Amino acid sequence: MEEDTIKLPEWKNLVECAKEWEYGTVHSHTEIAAILRLKYSTSAYKTAVSRANEELTPLGKRLKNIRNVGYEVLKPDSYLSESVLHVNKASREIKRGVSISYGCKLELVSPEKRQDLLNFREWVRSKFVDGVSDVSSWMQVAKESEHIPKLPMRK
Repeated sequence: MEEDTIKLPEWKNLVECAKEWEYGTVHSHTEIAAILRLKYSTSAYKTAVSRANEELTPLGKRLKNIRNVGYEVLKPDSYLSESVLHVNKASREIKRGVSISYGCKLELVSPEKRQDLLNFREWVRSKFVDGVSDVSSWMQVAKESEHIPKLPMRK
């Protein structure tokens, strides 16, 4: 990237640089902050890196935070474990939301809100909770991928 060319918003500068970075390379927070022209450890910095990642991921690049160091350009072989990590986080948030909805004392809720809450519980159960065992099975398979039978090579 040319030094005197600055793109706005700032995250676009990081996208331009990171597209050229090699897989497995680590880039310090100092380096990235200079590219973004934002101070490290600010919410603007974190938001800019996150937004850059949204653009980089479909391009085949992903930045993974290495605490107190910087970001690593994720190696393609690590995408599955990174995906599993994020699915696990999402699963915990869904479970938390379901728990909150079931923690409500229905007798204290107005009739119209009570029905909305019951409908929500049913919707969440049908969309997510019933599928958790399937997601868990897939995640287990992903973690133990060496046990998945492989197709023979084509000749």
